[in-house]
Amino acid sequence: MQDLIRPEIQQMTAYHVPEATGFVKLDAMENPFSWPDEMKAQWLELLSKAEPNRYPDPSAKELLRTYGNVFKLMLN
Repeated sequence: MQDLIRPEIQQMTAYHVPEATGFVKLDAMENPFSWPDEMKAQWLELLSKAEPNRYPDPSAKELLRTYGNVFKLMLN
């Protein structure tokens, strides 16, 4: 396997990440708060319906329709 990896890649090392216990790490794009159980359940339900072997709709029709409905509600 090592023969498949270029030497300069093999020589790379991971950068040091300082301990951040007790801090909110905004620079790492991490959310310090967990999701509510209901939100986790909804997310898992959506994921169970996803077809990862298919490309998404390039025109995003369903997403645009949803945004349209949300913004109509917000403006009313």
